[in-house]
Amino acid sequence: MRCASGPSTADHESGGVPAKALLKLELELAPLAPEVTHVMA
Repeated sequence: MRCASGPSTADHESGGVPAKALLKLELELAPLAPEVTHVMA
C-alpha cells in the first residue's frame, strides 16, 4: 500500500476486499475534481 503523504508497505494481507471496491467507495464519497488527470492506487 502506498500513501502519498506517508510511508509505504508491501507486505499486507487482504481480508478479501478488492482494491477496486475500495476505490469505487472512495470516489463516491469524494469525487475527483475536473482538473484531475491521474490517480495512483
